[in-house]
Amino acid sequence: MTGWFQAQVPNGFTVQQLEGLVRTAVFKSANAIVGFLLQAAADRIDATYQPKPGQVRKGRETIEAQGIFGVFPINRDYYYHAGKNANSTVSKRDSGICGKSGGVVVTFIY
Repeated sequence: MTGWFQAQVPNGFTVQQLEGLVRTAVFKSANAIVGFLLQAAADRIDATYQPKPGQVRKGRETIEAQGIFGVFPINRDYYYHAGKNANSTVSKRDSGICGKSGGVVVTFIY
């Protein structure tokens, strides 16, 4: 990228192109780091979660999280309570990483 820019005649258009390339590179890197850190936090929370009576672990569910740097997947444990006919992920209760699959709505609570 720097080689490309240095080989160009400096003008408004090339500066604008450079800014777009740098922004894309920075956001992709930041998005990957945020996704990695939040997945690690979700894994720690899921590992220590104690299901409520009647809840049965059904497996992992992937939700999409939207942050300021982009979208990334978060995998969460998924539980079902037959008596209440209710599906739930640990995230809705304990982690601050809340999501809804299907419509994919995710909220980060800081």
